[in-house]
Amino acid sequence: MEIGNLPCPNWARAQPTVIRSTECRNSRDSSEINCDDRRTATATNGSARLLEPLHNLLRKNAEFVWTEQCQESFESVKKHLCSQPILAIFDPKLKIIIETDASGDGVGAVLKQVQDNGEIKPVAYFSKKLKDYQKKKKAIYLECLAMKEAIKFWQHWLVGATFQIITDHKPLEALKINSRSDEELGDMLLFLSQFDFRVTYRPGSTNMEADCLSRNPVIEDYEYLEEFVKTVNFLTLSDITTDQENHSSEFNKIGNTRKESGIIYKIKNTTKRIVISESLADALIKKVHLDFGHIGSAHVIKKIRQFYYTKNLDSKVKAYCQSCELCIKNKTRNSSSYGYLSQLGPARAPFEIVSLDTIGGFAGNRSSKRYLHLLVDHFTRYAFISTSKNQTADDFVKLIKKVQDKHQIKTLLTDQYSGINSAEFKSYLKREGINLIFTAVNNPASNGLNERLNQTLVNRIRCKINSSHGRAWSRIAEECVQEYNSTDHSVTTFSPEYLLFGKTSPIVPNSLEPKSDIIRDREAAFENTIKNHNYNKRLYDRNRRHHDFKEGDLVYVDHSSKIQRNKLEEIRIGPLKITKKISNSIFELDTGHRKKESNMFHVSKLVPVPVGGGI
Repeated sequence: MEIGNLPCPNWARAQPTVIRSTECRNSRDSSEINCDDRRTATATNGSARLLEPLHNLLRKNAEFVWTEQCQESFESVKKHLCSQPILAIFDPKLKIIIETDASGDGVGAVLKQVQDNGEIKPVAYFSKKLKDYQKKKKAIYLECLAMKEAIKFWQHWLVGATFQIITDHKPLEALKINSRSDEELGDMLLFLSQFDFRVTYRPGSTNMEADCLSRNPVIEDYEYLEEFVKTVNFLTLSDITTDQENHSSEFNKIGNTRKESGIIYKIKNTTKRIVISESLADALIKKVHLDFGHIGSAHVIKKIRQFYYTKNLDSKVKAYCQSCELCIKNKTRNSSSYGYLSQLGPARAPFEIVSLDTIGGFAGNRSSKRYLHLLVDHFTRYAFISTSKNQTADDFVKLIKKVQDKHQIKTLLTDQYSGINSAEFKSYLKREGINLIFTAVNNPASNGLNERLNQTLVNRIRCKINSSHGRAWSRIAEECVQEYNSTDHSVTTFSPEYLLFGKTSPIVPNSLEPKSDIIRDREAAFENTIKNHNYNKRLYDRNRRHHDFKEGDLVYVDHSSKIQRNKLEEIRIGPLKITKKISNSIFELDTGHRKKESNMFHVSKLVPVPVGGGI
């Protein structure tokens, strides 16, 4: 049964076009009819006699037989439910209560109002059949759907009003829109957020009227409702009408518009969206972005577009979200980084460029030493190592001396470890005529050759130490480095040992080994290095953007590494001023650090402050 009413002078009568009924088929149907006999009883003398045929069907061990008397009783109940004094006329000044429920067949609701004498009376009834795919949904979805469909059906009474919804589904009482990850449920909650209401839980045993309607749904669809007004609480009807009045001449130039209930809509196929000005859209974009927890541009566009039309919506939303200072400083997922892949050198001869790095985490494993220090020649890829208990300047000097005693190192590239950044280590390099270049702050990729070799050596050491128990890791590390140096490198295609010393490790008899030309092969190794870099650059640069950073520009910069940073600490700090452009990849910032190298940052760590400043 689905019942509405029509207002008449001082009373309400049922809408005959929406009254539908069926015969009772079993005791459950009969029970649902009786769920409303309390209301009939309060309005009808002799209600017990009137309902007796229906009550008899529910008696214990009674056979269910639908007689003429039952049909007459059923018709009488229906008549009383649709008439005075059962139904009250809707009064916008009175408190509104909506009772909702869902079943496997449909959704139902009763709209009631608290009368001046304190009595709660029904104003209208609603029910709707579920579609096949909806019948497979979870209970929380169906109960939420009941709320949504009821509000949509009575929206002409509910827009701008404060009301109460009663449901027998407990989780809906405290449901928060920002805490839901279910997309379909989230869409329904977004719709519900347009209205001002609170949800109250009531056990199903006391929510019989809505339950009765949900089990006997009659409406299949009601897209014919023309008075449906799509508006959200972010903008009031007054905001919309005032905006449309102030921009009427502008809106008249927009094609495919239609005015309904005083509101101008943009029509496209079967959808219609409220037309708003760009200035009002700016305010709406800001409110949606902030109130929904700094959501991204795609989510903001989705939430606004389904209700509103304005010029340049996508570009406006993207510009706002990209300029939100809080998002820039705190979100891990950002748009593609700036700066293309660059290269130091490349080295054209041995020891022209070498890089230094240190690896920790080796404590135990039958050795008191904790660190592995790695020095790599960029031209040949030859590796030198030392192991130690600490990371002092003396430990690094010993490793450099191992090479410097026989060869002349020209340039040393290294990370900013305290031992390396010490006056003692810098003085030694200066005496030896070695140029020192520090990598940018918190950017291991600047020393990529070492980082990749670190992984290779650690993997080799791990394999050996777990297959040969009882040996110190430091001894195993020496073996692994020797094996690496005698293995053909995947980039140069020659072994580091051969390119540096001309020494080969053939797997065929010496008499069968082909003759080699070290000069020719070094040239081939250099060409292979260039080809590999160019290939990697093409892949790397696909996800990079160019920005012409200049001295004096303000930027945000990544703050410390992921390991050092507190989980909830800001990811980026700033804005900071660029004081010097070292290269296309390295910039010096005014961070306040005393040491110059601590102010150098890689371009990939920078985010330009939006034009006009962060919002």
